Amino acid sequence: MKKLPFVAALLCAAFAFAGGLKPAQEEAKAKMETETAEALKEMNDKCGTKAAVKSDFENFNATEWKGHSFSSYCADVMSQLGQMCERPAYKNVLSKQFHSVSCLFGNAKPKSAQAAEATVMAMSYANGTFTYRLTPEGASTNITEAVTQVMEKALNE
Repeated sequence: MKKLPFVAALLCAAFAFAGGLKPAQEEAKAKMETETAEALKEMNDKCGTKAAVKSDFENFNATEWKGHSFSSYCADVMSQLGQMCERPAYKNVLSKQFHSVSCLFGNAKPKSAQAAEATVMAMSYANGTFTYRLTPEGASTNITEAVTQVMEKALNE
């Protein structure tokens, strides 16, 4: 009977670990936070917002991303959103409704899509959140142009 608290503690620890991120995912999360901090601050300063960056690091696969800079893809999005806010009409709208950037891992882009088209297809803006579905196989071409295209379409239609 004395072993019961020990077994319960082990089970709790196992469940806590199972729900957490793997070490490579923790490293990727820390890397993205560090490498996008300046772009996030600049975007918020230009847009007059307090937007946050969100991601789904539980879907990050270190092997797939080896040699690719997922942080720079996300930072490029934030930099371009900041550029959009240098346009007074867009800043007026974004300062009121924009609240987050989601850089998510995994992108089901159509095999037939051209690189620039795939980048646009990997992005969306709805309910104050700009979402970019990152992928190491592409959809990282002309990020800034794609952000502008997606935002202009979302805010003007």
